[in-house]
Amino acid sequence: MRWGDKRLRNITYKTSPGVKPEDIDTTEIVLEHFLTPSTRISASLYHYSTRDLINLALDPNDGLLYYNNLSGVVGQGMEWEAEHRWSNGAQAILSYSLQSAACDEDQGHALMNSPSHLLKLHLGVPLWSEQWRAGLETLYMSSRKSRAGEVHGYTLANLTVSGQWSRNLLFSFGVYNGLNAHYADPVGDNWNQDSLVRDGRSFRLKLNLRF
Repeated sequence: MRWGDKRLRNITYKTSPGVKPEDIDTTEIVLEHFLTPSTRISASLYHYSTRDLINLALDPNDGLLYYNNLSGVVGQGMEWEAEHRWSNGAQAILSYSLQSAACDEDQGHALMNSPSHLLKLHLGVPLWSEQWRAGLETLYMSSRKSRAGEVHGYTLANLTVSGQWSRNLLFSFGVYNGLNAHYADPVGDNWNQDSLVRDGRSFRLKLNLRF
């Protein structure tokens, strides 16, 4: 095997001298209204058109990865959000997004790793003092297209508690993916598999000491 062989040198990318900068046009309309001083609602509509979107691709002739430009990507969607704050410092935010994105080179099919539905809920409450708070965040994401098919939708729930023990000592504890959802994210051509499986339920303890 020659020293110059790309497999010996473990080279997986090649240069892309013809890549052009991306160009995007965006139009958005946003409406926001306070029902009360503590309650806010908003809605938005948006449309964007991207030309020469930079994309990672695999050259079947030599098995090397390179960057090229897609002819165009068009997306549109709408978002709603409601927020309320209580006098004791508690807060709730609920939002929903409906969106679609398609690539001209894929005959108008959905863009990879682009969900149609997103639903988020965030609850934050103070605990025994103003320095301590608990937060619950839930996220629903619908199915997404992958290279070989699609990955299923999922729901995540994260719980965090944070506070300040003293002037110089900060504390936080979190339970992530508390429902132990089994889910994966689509990956590009630089991966052998079609999707990457994410972690199940996990715990994180963090202490910050200031000097």
